[in-house]
Amino acid sequence: MSTSQKFFSEVCSLTERTPTSVASLMRAAGYGFEKDANNDITTQPSLDGFIGSQCFIIPQTAGIYIGHDQYVSNTALSGPPRMYKGVPVASGDSYNVVNPMRGIVDANAIWLFSTTTQEIGIVFVAT
Repeated sequence: MSTSQKFFSEVCSLTERTPTSVASLMRAAGYGFEKDANNDITTQPSLDGFIGSQCFIIPQTAGIYIGHDQYVSNTALSGPPRMYKGVPVASGDSYNVVNPMRGIVDANAIWLFSTTTQEIGIVFVAT
């Protein structure tokens, strides 16, 4: 582990009807792993941080729902498991996660849900 990336800005794919954490989307894009001389992602962990000071979520083609765990959905269901309706964010809107979290964001604690597979813009600044 030799490098640490403090800034992540990439469009990631969010699979339909699959609650997914922001950290999982970042890892799938290579954040958290070392890169080789050709900028290819390796399996060696890096010092990239998942606790940050800024996190913006931008749905590209349809609205999404943001929640605090893997039980986020587009509607509340009694279950089991009990699902809850997340905060809706319209397509093209930039949702600033820092506002409700008051300064510190944990990419592992931000979950996204979409009724369609789509691309999600993520801008994250690690501390």
